[in-house]
Amino acid sequence: MSTASEKLAKVLSWDAGGVRVAGVPLWMDARRRREMCVISHAHADHVGDHNRTLATPETLQLLGWKEKTGA
Repeated sequence: MSTASEKLAKVLSWDAGGVRVAGVPLWMDARRRREMCVISHAHADHVGDHNRTLATPETLQLLGWKEKTGA
């Protein structure tokens, strides 16, 4: 029987560059440029210049970014 940590490790991987979701080009709080990244909170050390960024409007505002919309 797998522990919760073992199950999570199959879906997420951690390294110095952030947290990666397995099987998709999605990262969380990545420091280096990534194709798509979720920014969970407005600490500059969790932010890179990503191709696509997912964050709340409040987080973007705290970072001084302008919200972009579109597909």
